[in-house]
Amino acid sequence: MKILCYGDSNTWGFNPRNGARFPEEIRWPGVFRRCLGEGYAVIEDGLNGRTLCAFAMEGDPLNGSEHLVFVVGAHKSLDLLIFYLGINDLFVDPQISVEGMAGELSDTLDTIGELDPSMKLLVVAPLPVNVGREYDAYYHEQIEKSFRLAAELERVVGQKGGYFLDPSRVIAASRRDGVHIEAEEHIKLGLHLCTFVRDILSNLDSSSGLSSAR
Repeated sequence: MKILCYGDSNTWGFNPRNGARFPEEIRWPGVFRRCLGEGYAVIEDGLNGRTLCAFAMEGDPLNGSEHLVFVVGAHKSLDLLIFYLGINDLFVDPQISVEGMAGELSDTLDTIGELDPSMKLLVVAPLPVNVGREYDAYYHEQIEKSFRLAAELERVVGQKGGYFLDPSRVIAASRRDGVHIEAEEHIKLGLHLCTFVRDILSNLDSSSGLSSAR
């Protein structure tokens, strides 16, 4: 089984304490890989600043939806794509709406489904911004949107027949910067995803592609 973990700095492993990168054994994709064990190839593709859709230049790796076409093409054939993006859009483009982001996700799922119809897709929602910082008053609208984003993305994923995970039921963003996750949260997320993904892949014998997911 080949699995691609595609995301932003929270997939790359940005440490909110000092800006360094967490080691492989701490980052959630690494924890996830070790938990799954033999028979699974887990590919990490996290990039600091990557968005779901806010960067418009075609092929720009910071525009997650645009660049995903190249990444999926490079790693064909994938059994599962874990797509974990969205929080950066709220700060890159303060005018963006959660409904607009959900629409972009819908288009991305259609495109990727056509590119690799047999691939399953799991969308992980961005964590709500942790409101423990003094400057939160300057980002009120972004913070408010971050609390509504998961529901909008889940609605789209349900319509497309993909899988969805809201990590806020398991972990929270750090109070140090409001958006990144601490080492212990990486470990918890990796272990939780391991259990979740095992359940997904156990159903592969019935059918394939985005339309088969429940």
